[in-house]
Amino acid sequence: MGLISITSLVINSDGDIFAGTRLDGIFRSTDNGNNWTEVGMTNFSINTFAINANGNIFAGTFNSGIFRSSDNGDSWTEQNNGLTSTRVNSFAFNSDSDVFAGTDNGIFRSMDNGNSWSVSSSGLPSASSILALEINSGGDIFAGTEESGVYRSTDNGSSWTEINMGLTDYSVNSLAAYSNSSIFAGTESGVFWSVNNGDSWTEVNMGLTNTQIKSLIINSDGVIFAGTNGSGVFRGIETTF
Repeated sequence: MGLISITSLVINSDGDIFAGTRLDGIFRSTDNGNNWTEVGMTNFSINTFAINANGNIFAGTFNSGIFRSSDNGDSWTEQNNGLTSTRVNSFAFNSDSDVFAGTDNGIFRSMDNGNSWSVSSSGLPSASSILALEINSGGDIFAGTEESGVYRSTDNGSSWTEINMGLTDYSVNSLAAYSNSSIFAGTESGVFWSVNNGDSWTEVNMGLTNTQIKSLIINSDGVIFAGTNGSGVFRGIETTF
């Protein structure tokens, strides 16, 4: 693949790995990363990936909207009907395969596999930049914003409510839910944890030497990992359940 900038990664159910780049297209590996093949989108900057239950791959770009592949990355089609913001930062799928896209101008929802999009931002601050989306096991949707903290929807994105009690940093880069009540928020000032579905938050930064948290993920054992800006990855020493 060479020395190029990797901006996003995703793995499908067969173990194929997709790497999104800054202006160098999308690459695919079918042998656990030993070899890579470019599979299109050259000259596009990829911000984020997501794969739904049917294997459709969604790519959110820096300034060209959303593209979808239904053939494991061999071809990509633009899916911007109804989308009014072309910088796409995050995706989430609910149990009905509705797609939510977080953009620099709010949230959009598609109920037809990305063929069309409608605004789903009622209750969000105007022109809010959505950096993170997460859906818990109960179907509640959480949105992390660039400057306004965390918002929650309990009606499939039709309306949103601010849930910032206890947060001291409203720049939320990442969200990770473990159950229908436990959720983590990664901010520019560290990690915050809620055990009551976002109603209140507690800072949990003990052991972090860098609190600029850019990404969070929780494995099947309930262990949380935090990706930082410049200091690598930190692992939680306790399980999250």
